[in-house]
Amino acid sequence: DPFTVFGYCPAGCTNRFFPASGITIFANFLHSHTVGSALILRQVRNGVELPPIDQNLYYDFNYQLANHITPRVVRPGDDLIVECLYNSSGRSVGTFGGESTIEEMCFSFIYYYPEVPITYCLSHPITNQFEGWVQQYAPEALSQFRTIEMLGDARDFLDNFQWTDQANRDLESVNINGIHEITCGSVTNGGGFENFYVRNLRPPRITLPYQQPDVCAARNTGGDEDGGAAQLAYSIVAITCLVMLAMFF
Repeated sequence: DPFTVFGYCPAGCTNRFFPASGITIFANFLHSHTVGSALILRQVRNGVELPPIDQNLYYDFNYQLANHITPRVVRPGDDLIVECLYNSSGRSVGTFGGESTIEEMCFSFIYYYPEVPITYCLSHPITNQFEGWVQQYAPEALSQFRTIEMLGDARDFLDNFQWTDQANRDLESVNINGIHEITCGSVTNGGGFENFYVRNLRPPRITLPYQQPDVCAARNTGGDEDGGAAQLAYSIVAITCLVMLAMFF
């Protein structure tokens, strides 16, 4: 079964950096590494999930491209979610987040206009949430887990853990539903950071999930209600979820 990881760019970030009229996305580039199997860029407005901005349900690391989409407006207060599915069933050891192609990441690079003072929106679950999972499945390792380095003893612990489907699903749930540390802002020409917004937040509450329509019965309505105009100036923002977990299938 796939292992799913979510990255969040919450309403607090879009409220702070987006103009009242919003931004218009006209293209997107989804990116993960070699065990990535599907990626989706989702949009939530006032608890209602809109159709995906972009999705690649058959992701292939060796065939990546920027996807030009029907222009979509993202307004202040909207939540953006990057959903990445992984399948590492061909591996015998854990997969950790990182820049190497044998490690993993979950990115969405958005092409949009007008330019706004934000170049990144990062999300990762806070570490101490995983103590409950360790307490349930490996209580004897809890003291070790509280002191391990990110890629030190953690790798040995997770590689030697006796994985079950339920343990996988529970770990996945911690990542998806738990508190995330959110960082969004911009990078200066000198490589520094400015306009920081940092919060520990729970994922957005979706009161009405998006339901994929029956494509055989759907009629062409001629465009998106949030459609924009021609491509003007654009910038790129990366919504990033750094995968800090081992994934076993």
